[in-house]
Amino acid sequence: MSDSDDDLLALAGIGSEGDESDYEPEIQTPKRVGGLKRKIDESEGEQDNDDDEYGEQDPYPLEGKYKDDADKAELLAMDEVTREQIIYDREQEREKYRERRFLALRARQSKAESSAIKAARTTGKSLRTSKLSELKKQRERKSRKESRAYDSDEEDVDANELADDQEASEDEDVYEEDYDIDDTDTRRKKGTTSDYDDKYYQDATLKDLNAKVRASRTILSRFMFRDEFDEVIRHTYVRVNVGVSRETGQPQYRVARVEEVKRGGKPYRLLNKPCDVYLLVSQGESKKLIDMTCISDSPFSPSEFEAYRRRLDESGLELPSVGQVDAKFRELRDMSTRKLTDEDINKMVARKEAISVAAMDSGNRVKRLARLREELQVAVERQDEARVETLTKQIDELGKYVHAGHNELSRMDQINRRNKKSNETAIRRAEKLNVEHRQKQILNNNFNDPFSRLRTNPKIFYSSAQSAQKEMAGEEQPVPEHTEHREESPLKCKFIKDGIDAVIGTIDFDVQLQI
Repeated sequence: MSDSDDDLLALAGIGSEGDESDYEPEIQTPKRVGGLKRKIDESEGEQDNDDDEYGEQDPYPLEGKYKDDADKAELLAMDEVTREQIIYDREQEREKYRERRFLALRARQSKAESSAIKAARTTGKSLRTSKLSELKKQRERKSRKESRAYDSDEEDVDANELADDQEASEDEDVYEEDYDIDDTDTRRKKGTTSDYDDKYYQDATLKDLNAKVRASRTILSRFMFRDEFDEVIRHTYVRVNVGVSRETGQPQYRVARVEEVKRGGKPYRLLNKPCDVYLLVSQGESKKLIDMTCISDSPFSPSEFEAYRRRLDESGLELPSVGQVDAKFRELRDMSTRKLTDEDINKMVARKEAISVAAMDSGNRVKRLARLREELQVAVERQDEARVETLTKQIDELGKYVHAGHNELSRMDQINRRNKKSNETAIRRAEKLNVEHRQKQILNNNFNDPFSRLRTNPKIFYSSAQSAQKEMAGEEQPVPEHTEHREESPLKCKFIKDGIDAVIGTIDFDVQLQI
């Protein structure tokens, strides 16, 4: 076997092993992600193990509201308003505790995954380096054997080829350290350019949408406080509830594409948490702004996917390509696996607190503001500067909403006063016109209008008040002339009442009876 054959075999062996070194660990499938979610849920249920692991105890282990039995008895002895306010504050504190536990578990999982990927990458790099060094030694031996047969120019060409191979391998190592190449990218690099282009000319299927770019209500609520959420969630797909079907009486859903994320709207409850995030979704050319409560956690059905396809065809639009779906899937994966910093966590907590304050009613805001001021006074007396700064920011933020509420009430009062004044002015003007009209009728003696009121003058025939005063004073009342008539009237009434028998009884008959 010649030296050239040895060289070809060495190159072939390195090429095959090099392909193996290019292999990267497979990215976790959605099923694996679901397993991770179940593990996180199970870990949240095991309070004791998590508390020992992260070094932070559950502040209210008893029923999620009380520290112990004594604390429960003390709270139950308080009045209802104070007790409900304290329980509300404790729920907020426990929510922050659960958020910190979840973020710590997420960071630990991301760290473990990055360590595994780095270890696999380091192994592949070492294998590649060893093969390159072996090739270098073989070529050096070959150059020494054939130094008499080849001139110096050919030796320079051979050395340049070796240097180019080494530089190319170093460039590959640098790119692999900067980017996390999944199995799809590896196949793309090994394949041809036509295979890569075909993905951008091939429409995505129902399986692609469900497995890669479908945003459920739970996922949206989990990541909505992150900085990159507004940009990454665009061009994903959601399953929207559009009401009840008239034919079947069952809830009806549609496939929609997320076009834009809007914040700062009216707060609403999402999974028992305050939220102010709204989504602008589209189906064909029609767009609508919705809240995330009408988004389903279930996957798209074939009938819903076909209805969405027909709607796009009617609007002259197309389904996303497989390449676009893969690119969006990588963005979503990067957002979910990114390690959170302390600054990111502080921003998320601040956003949640701001939404919680915005979701309060005016009464709870005033109570919370009074309590924060009391805590601020205590912190000033203790000279706790950090606590003073934190409470001052909270009071300023809460004061904005309180003043905004007062300004709204004052504007309503102004509107009510203006409307009342305008009504009074209109009534006076109408009364004045009515008086002028009546005066004109009197002057012209024009009373032919059948719908006009008749002008009458009241007449008083007797005064009961004057009679009562005279009786109290003991004055003698003059006897009217028709007194006898009034005295006879009871007899008439009696006759009328008793009938003809009474009249006959008053007649004196002169009857003589002879026996």
